[in-house]
Amino acid sequence: MSGRFHDFGFTPDQGVLELDPALAESAYLGIVDVIETADLRPRVDSEMLSGAGSLSEVIQYFRLPNGQIDADRLYGTLVETGFSSPDNPRFLLLSEDLRTEGTNFIFGFSVKEVGLSVQSLARFRRLPAEALRRTTRHIARHEYGHLLGLDKSSIKNLDTRGGLYEGHCANVCTMQQVMSVPETDALARTLSTKPLAGFCLDCVGSLRTLHN
Repeated sequence: MSGRFHDFGFTPDQGVLELDPALAESAYLGIVDVIETADLRPRVDSEMLSGAGSLSEVIQYFRLPNGQIDADRLYGTLVETGFSSPDNPRFLLLSEDLRTEGTNFIFGFSVKEVGLSVQSLARFRRLPAEALRRTTRHIARHEYGHLLGLDKSSIKNLDTRGGLYEGHCANVCTMQQVMSVPETDALARTLSTKPLAGFCLDCVGSLRTLHN
């Protein structure tokens, strides 16, 4: 381990805690997995769960008439208020369903340039408890990999299919792109017993080069 500490902001909403408190721990451990794979030392965020209630209150301002959360407005507000930065990334885990203009729903979004990832478990809630926890940890690993810089500029074996596959790894890897709940569940299961948090050696090398 290097001597550097890495601060990270992780907050689940109240609905996640009510669905299964272990999901918050799964996501938290997923982020720690990535930080440790990057050969950094995580600084424990003792305020992790204390923000759940306030986050749940905040996102109500962005609720659409159909009950979904307007991800475009939520993102814009978080950026405008300086909630996160590349040096102070934040990962928000929501039980609420997200939507952006022109879509029926999105699983979430991650923007490295502003250090922000917002992920929804709404579409995964029908998975059995064990599968949901495993998938939650995988999602946290994947998205925090993006926040730490794994994208088209740093991933060595890039997926060449374009579109939403752009900026993802072509290897069987945590940074492989998945497009549905069954795909996510299957990949999470495949990688759950792999070393290095399921990252391929190429992506591990990139992570460590970026942060050491």
